[in-house]
Amino acid sequence: MFKTPGNIDCTVTDAFIAESKFPPKENEINNRNEYVSTWYDVCLLLQDEAGNTDTWHGEMSNRTGQGTRAHMYRSDLTLETLRQIGFNVNTIQELEAQWVTNPDRSISIPNLVGCRCTAVVEASEKLDKNGRPFLNIKYITALGAATGGAKKLTIDEIMKRRGGAAAAPAAAAPTMPPPAPAPAPSAAPNWNPPNMQQAAPPAAPVPPPAPKNPYA
Repeated sequence: MFKTPGNIDCTVTDAFIAESKFPPKENEINNRNEYVSTWYDVCLLLQDEAGNTDTWHGEMSNRTGQGTRAHMYRSDLTLETLRQIGFNVNTIQELEAQWVTNPDRSISIPNLVGCRCTAVVEASEKLDKNGRPFLNIKYITALGAATGGAKKLTIDEIMKRRGGAAAAPAAAAPTMPPPAPAPAPSAAPNWNPPNMQQAAPPAAPVPPPAPKNPYA
């Protein structure tokens, strides 16, 4: 778990598919009057510079967002977040084409490993056994782009703003060997988008029978 609230720069060290953290409630309806279905979560294990880790869940469902995002499915919001951190997938089919099936039949997304992002971490009202609030990832975004956080600038960006060329660094960082190539994605699953079942409108109330006239 992360130790402090705030905007924390992280690296994705694992990416996998998991059961939905928030399954639909009984007869839950979204903003489009459809019954809510949750399919799975895209989970990213994030690690900060100190080695602390936490997991972000990106929900893939037809549950709708809130506020200005109320017209979008949660699956669309998850794909948007993945694009913000440099993983260019625009559809569910493109995401699932990146899946790799492991020997134990679990699903990984190795091409997400190594992506960098900023996690916005907030303290919850719930306290642990020591009376300290739990820290939860509210959302993730592009590195340095979290609201309220200072966006990091490279020397190239600074020199470009000044109208000049970037100066050579004082000391070159040691050259690291290139990372091993990620395993090739498995064949894309045969995805059939779920049918969004419309909720039936409530039945009109049946009027009560007219009272009988005792003088008839």
